[in-house]
Amino acid sequence: MPTDQQRRERIQRWIGAPQTGDLNDPETLEELERDIVGLADYIAAQATTEPLSPSPSPFIPADRDFPTTNHYTPNKSGAIRARGVVFHHSCGASLAGDISWIKQSRSRVSYHLIIDQDGSRHQFVPFNRRAWHAGKSAFKGRSGCNGFMLGVAFSGDTYDRALTDDEIASAVDLVAENRDLHGWTLDWMTDHRSVSPGRKNDLNPREWQRLRNALKAVF
Repeated sequence: MPTDQQRRERIQRWIGAPQTGDLNDPETLEELERDIVGLADYIAAQATTEPLSPSPSPFIPADRDFPTTNHYTPNKSGAIRARGVVFHHSCGASLAGDISWIKQSRSRVSYHLIIDQDGSRHQFVPFNRRAWHAGKSAFKGRSGCNGFMLGVAFSGDTYDRALTDDEIASAVDLVAENRDLHGWTLDWMTDHRSVSPGRKNDLNPREWQRLRNALKAVF
């Protein structure tokens, strides 16, 4: 009969052990086992879900700059090399509320930037530093996405409203501006739902489909 420690280590190997210090790290064997159950349920649901029908890419304004406002947050840590982007929604009631929350150390949350509905950007963490956006997560066989992925959020909840054309255009322009510098490819663009299956649901799958279709234009 394996000990609790042996069972914990075995489950961590199955799901990818999170990097120490990331949000929502499992602290008990029971939490780890719940993660495995959640992952199994997610995989089963994906296998029985019909593929989303493609939506047309939104109009992307030409020759338009999306302004960036810089903000301070204490919720950041060491250096990273960003391999790609995890897209989120903030689920906040307002952009002002999002900004206020991220500025507080007690929130333990940050994104590299938030995109507002008019496409304007609010940056909290430099792209070469770790933001605390993904928590317990894994992508392409690596755990702890905070350590190698940017976190970009849309303000609000994509289950309550659709992304605006300006939001999508700003996100696409952001990726285009940084694609060559970081060597990004389309397969390194993902969302929080995909890297934390069974634990997070952002983005709304239909809005992620719209964004991904638009991102294809720059790869």
